[in-house]
Amino acid sequence: MLFKLYEEGKFKPYTENELLMVLSETMPTTPRYCRLSRIIRDIPSEEIVAGNKKTNLRQIAEELIEKKGKRMNDIRSREIKNESVSWDDLVLETIRYDTSSGKEFFLSYRTKDTDKICGFLRLSIPEKKYRENNFVEELRDSSIIREVHVYGRVMSLDIDSSGESQHLGLGKRLIQEAEVITKRERIQRISVISAIGTREYYKKRGFEIGRLYMGKLL
Repeated sequence: MLFKLYEEGKFKPYTENELLMVLSETMPTTPRYCRLSRIIRDIPSEEIVAGNKKTNLRQIAEELIEKKGKRMNDIRSREIKNESVSWDDLVLETIRYDTSSGKEFFLSYRTKDTDKICGFLRLSIPEKKYRENNFVEELRDSSIIREVHVYGRVMSLDIDSSGESQHLGLGKRLIQEAEVITKRERIQRISVISAIGTREYYKKRGFEIGRLYMGKLL
C-alpha cells in the first residue's frame, strides 16, 4: 500500500537525516515505564526503495543523543544486564499513570547512583465498573500483575555460614509491594498470568491456579 502511494507521489518517507533528527528528539522523551525494543528493522538495503537504509540507525541516534547532552530513560537503556549490585545500592521507584480503563503502576528497583533497573513489575488496577463486570470471572474485583522481570545478580551484603552472599528476592519484594497497593485500592484479590514454568514460583507466594489466571486473596 505505501509503495503504491510512493509511486503515485502521495507518500514521501523520511530521509535518513530527517529520521535521525526525529529519533534523537523523541527517544529521550520516552517514559521510564516503556521499553524501546525495536527502532529499525533489519531489512536488506537492496529491498528498500526509499528512505533510511542503515540498520544501525538506533546506535547512530543514541550517539547523537549523547552528543546533545541528553539521555535515554526507557527500560532498555537502563537495564542492568548481568552486573552484580548489593541491596544497599537499590531504591524502589513507583510510577503511577492513568489509562482509559483504570490505573497502572510501574514498580521498579533501580540503583541509586546510576539509575539502572534491576527488576520491575507492572500492576493494573481496572476501574470499578470494569472489575465488577469483567467477562472473565477470575478477574472480577481483582488487580492484575501484567509482568514481572528481574535482571542481573542482585546480592545482599550479608554472608551466610558457607561464606556465600545471599541472593535477594526482588521478584518477591515487587509482588509484595503490588499486594500493598492492591489493598490500598480496597481490592481483595490479585491475579497474574503465568506460564507453566512460573506456576511453582507463584504458588510459593500464595497464588492458586485458576482456569485462566493464578490468583491470591488478600
